[in-house]
Amino acid sequence: MKAKRKDMPRAIMEGVAHRGLHDALAPENSLRAFNNAIGKGLAFEFDVHLSKDGRFVVIHDSDLRRMTKEEGFIEELTFEEIRKHRLPDGSPIPSLEEVIALNHGEVPMVVEIKVPEEIKGRGAWARKIGKALRHYLDSNITHRENVMVISFDPRALWAFGKGYVRGLLVTTKVKSILMLKGFFETLDVELPLIEEKSVQKYRKKGGILNCYTIENLEQLERYKGLVDTLTYENIDPMSVKKALLD
Repeated sequence: MKAKRKDMPRAIMEGVAHRGLHDALAPENSLRAFNNAIGKGLAFEFDVHLSKDGRFVVIHDSDLRRMTKEEGFIEELTFEEIRKHRLPDGSPIPSLEEVIALNHGEVPMVVEIKVPEEIKGRGAWARKIGKALRHYLDSNITHRENVMVISFDPRALWAFGKGYVRGLLVTTKVKSILMLKGFFETLDVELPLIEEKSVQKYRKKGGILNCYTIENLEQLERYKGLVDTLTYENIDPMSVKKALLD
């Protein structure tokens, strides 16, 4: 069933900070970046992986090289091994537990379930992480309405189950997945897909449409009237909020 605009957290409808409100001092998906967003009352997005020993860790890539300059694959490491690696600001890769504790339910969080393409038995892994995340959130949060779950893998969202707002992420690389948009509460598409007829038809029929990732004012101006909200980075959040409210 599609989510209704009136029931969505206001902060999400004013834009979502991609991987937190990150900058030169606060790396993406770091506690500093999330704290920046929380301090400004901004909804923020982050990525979760499941470690070898079943712990949720917050980082975009499975491969540690880009963010830590070291070798390692999240899904093949224990939580203790992962914590030995450091982000560019010297902080450890956060756990989901730390992010939830930092936020205290103050602002909405958009949690992306990551299912790496490299992993063997991808479908089984998607179902495993979806079920595990649902169990974890049910046990550790008190404001379910302030949590939205998204994924490129519909199997993870199906396994997660209903009761939360789920968003299907769609990339131009796998455009065909758009046919599944009616199974989830919202739709989240890559910028080149925003003007697709089927995407705009979805919105006109009441579906909530998000897009990712707006990175400059030119993109903001072009797409603001075609979406309900958007995921952004490297832009003043107040510019995003103003554009969406105009």
